[in-house]
Amino acid sequence: MNVECCPYCEQPATIEIPANPGHVCLDHALEFWTGLLAYVKESADQCEKEVRPCTCRACVALDASYERAKAIAAAGPPPQETELVPVRRAS
Repeated sequence: MNVECCPYCEQPATIEIPANPGHVCLDHALEFWTGLLAYVKESADQCEKEVRPCTCRACVALDASYERAKAIAAAGPPPQETELVPVRRAS
């Protein structure tokens, strides 16, 4: 059986990562994934949706739902006492 070595440290390559070279040791695999997740977290703050909002039906419905919830929250709680208004019957 031919065991590949990590190109960075010459330890046995035990894990494959989506990079070139792809077969690396556990330590370098953790370093790769930690760096990738840090990059994604940093770039998540710069959401493309803020620049160009999505116009698909799901996003439009979600935006409308969010706006309704915001309006209800701004209006405050309903009144505690309701005023009854008599309704005239049609003759």
